[in-house]
Amino acid sequence: MIAFIGFSKENNRLIKDGVKVVIGRAGERILTLLNVFLSYHILGLEKFGIFILMLSVVNFAVVIGTFSLPNLVYKKSASPQDLRSTLGNVLFLSILISIACYASLYIGSSWLDQVFFKSQQVGLFRFLGIVIIPKALVNVLIAVLVSLGKIKSSILLRPIGQLIRFLGLTVFWVTDFGDIQSVVILTAISSFFSLLLGVLLVSGYIPTRMLNLVKGELKSIVKVSASFFISTIGVFLVLNLDKLMLGAFSKAADVGYYTLASSLAGSMLLIHGSFATLFKPLAASLVRVDDKVKLQKTYRTITLWVLIFNGFLLLTLTLLSDLLAVNFFDLENEASFAWTLLLLCFNMFVYSSIGPSSSLLLMSGKHRLELANVITYLVINLVLNIVLIPGYGAVGAAMATFFAGSIRAVIHYFEIKGEVEISIIGNFQLLAVLTIMTLLAILTDFTRI
Repeated sequence: MIAFIGFSKENNRLIKDGVKVVIGRAGERILTLLNVFLSYHILGLEKFGIFILMLSVVNFAVVIGTFSLPNLVYKKSASPQDLRSTLGNVLFLSILISIACYASLYIGSSWLDQVFFKSQQVGLFRFLGIVIIPKALVNVLIAVLVSLGKIKSSILLRPIGQLIRFLGLTVFWVTDFGDIQSVVILTAISSFFSLLLGVLLVSGYIPTRMLNLVKGELKSIVKVSASFFISTIGVFLVLNLDKLMLGAFSKAADVGYYTLASSLAGSMLLIHGSFATLFKPLAASLVRVDDKVKLQKTYRTITLWVLIFNGFLLLTLTLLSDLLAVNFFDLENEASFAWTLLLLCFNMFVYSSIGPSSSLLLMSGKHRLELANVITYLVINLVLNIVLIPGYGAVGAAMATFFAGSIRAVIHYFEIKGEVEISIIGNFQLLAVLTIMTLLAILTDFTRI
């Protein structure tokens, strides 16, 4: 039975580490969903939408501030000597770039509020922007801990911040005290607490001499990271473009409505993201020694586990969509919510069905190819959003995401087969997809979505 589901001795450590990360991210995801639920009920749909829009723009600045340095750390982990000589410079660059990003956001805050939020709360947005610095640094510290093999420590950072937010939001909800200002302040506090914990953990594993700046290394790091950078920005836009487009072409309430559905569908990224994180340093090592047999076997194992897990989530969320709309979020149009949720979940399933394809392309040195993929997806999604959002709102945004995501998945499949020269989908993966699609067809007919 173990052999049937792709579990082998060679991949034993990967699976065990993956389970650890999944458990940590499951805790984070549950807390995230609870925080979305509490924020929505504390602020109301309109203000919740404004807060989400602000946070989306801030998170975009976080991506820029991170400068794809985590990908560089994973790449360098293939050679321990390279990793040791890089860490000090990586952390130094992360601090400088994240501060510069906050300064840029501060300067452009009035324009951003005019275009996206229309909230007349520029000061509040500038304060929220402070979280750029701790969030960017936490992203880098997590990559450092994973590359050093400190998996348990790496999974603590983000859940701790979400736990602090959950406790604070619970107090606001119970006391009926919270408003958008208090929610923003709580978000900033939780981000800095995660950073403090990350610094304490990393300092316990890394000798001080490893954090010294290496002369002449900074230029090399910037050059290598830049090759990942634009693709990383594109990936962020892939995940957040719909919210920004809804903010620009619709109203804040639609953003809040869409966020509720995407937060639930985002649960399907849990195991995919967990194994993709662990796969990056392993893929870099296997590409380095040109071991295509082991690379293909490991990739297929990851893809099969992701399919099984996400197939279960897809069926569960489809079955519970109406119940969630009426009883959990108290939404008036449960049918629209159900369709939005189904489309977003199905998009996540299609994305996960081809495994950690983006990670493989980046770790194989196909940075320009992945950049072209991201740009193609963004153009298609942008055009579809412009066409569909005015008439269909949140459902239109979900349709755009699904169609663009499906095209990207097909492109990734053929690129990996042609450029990396491995076949990423085997018989067991196909069987899993067909089984889940059959069950979904039966279930959607049963629930009459």
